[in-house]
Amino acid sequence: MARTIDSLPMRLRGTTNFYDTVVPEGPASIGAGKPAFDSTLVKTARDRAHLKQFQFDEVPNLVEMQLESYAWFLNVGLRELFDSFSPIEDFTGTMSLEFLDYTLGEPKFSPDECRERDLTYEMPMKVKVRVVNKETGELKESEVYLGEMPCMTERGTFIINGAERVVVAQLSRSSGAYFKEEISYSGRRLLQMQIIPQEGAWVDAEVAEEATKDITIALGTKVAQSKRMPITTLMRA
Repeated sequence: MARTIDSLPMRLRGTTNFYDTVVPEGPASIGAGKPAFDSTLVKTARDRAHLKQFQFDEVPNLVEMQLESYAWFLNVGLRELFDSFSPIEDFTGTMSLEFLDYTLGEPKFSPDECRERDLTYEMPMKVKVRVVNKETGELKESEVYLGEMPCMTERGTFIINGAERVVVAQLSRSSGAYFKEEISYSGRRLLQMQIIPQEGAWVDAEVAEEATKDITIALGTKVAQSKRMPITTLMRA
């Protein structure tokens, strides 16, 4: 989209090349009647942008990061996921199941059809597995249907049951122990601790100072989304 003269600030109109502006004679001029640049024309960052170029640069792909991340997940992430738990052995240790490879098919319906028919934009996923009998040494390989994989559209969205969804990136808190002290509305002093492991449920512990004749300490804890319980119950578990 080209910039027009009407879109420029009033003080910058009347010329198409600001570096060829002719300035009058005087102490500020480089030479009488010679092309020079009048620095008084540039007063804001917006003016500098007008002087630099008259046309917009090509707008970058704002969903490029999402598309590249999804492509990495399909090509690399799934492979790392299967390798993390392959092979799978039975409790006797005689049979094992190995994931060798996986393939992704073509979606049955286009994104527009999925929106109109309240369908999910997805593609079939099949995996090639190998079953090994360690006692007899027998091997058997086959390709099995694993499920449907949601497809990302060119806009970086997913279509689930006809509704277009997006993945919102969030910053996860670092693992460790966090401590906080505050005063409740009733005037009690509360000491709170939160344990965030790298994997698993978060643990919240709270120490409340009761405002009674004899000061007592009430200990409570909460695991994940469970109800608050005495900390002694957690220690017995």
